[in-house]
Amino acid sequence: MSEYQARERKELTSVGQRLEYIEKGLLLIAERPLQGFGTGSYRKEFCRVAESAEWCAVGGAHPHNQFIAFGIQLGLLGVFSYLLFLAACIKQAINATPPNRILGLGLVATLVTDSMFHAPLFLVSEAAFFMLLLSVFMATPVSVPDPEPGDLAVTPSER
Repeated sequence: MSEYQARERKELTSVGQRLEYIEKGLLLIAERPLQGFGTGSYRKEFCRVAESAEWCAVGGAHPHNQFIAFGIQLGLLGVFSYLLFLAACIKQAINATPPNRILGLGLVATLVTDSMFHAPLFLVSEAAFFMLLLSVFMATPVSVPDPEPGDLAVTPSER
């Protein structure tokens, strides 16, 4: 609560910074909602709407929110694409065999949570971690129910 109140006084705090990034990010997304400002444009655009040079220096790296970052740079089409990617990961994890199902859903939940409070895909080590592990889980076999007796399923020995 005190950090939020400090934001009202324009003091730099961790919570206040993130709220400022979200506020300015939504303002920028509203300016160019569909196509965004282009990849790599975050710093320039944030500094354009920042209240001061100090805010530009502090917040010009990234908005600590992957969804806002995609929205500013790629527009709502970019945010929608990221959501589709996450949905595909969730679908694959749900259809995976039991141990991989839990691990896959946990990994996606971690990525979504990290995306709300950070920008994991803009940091090489975090992006590599998530993309490599998601690739492993996406490549795992899905659980297929055993055929019922009398089904016309082809068994491996019949191929």
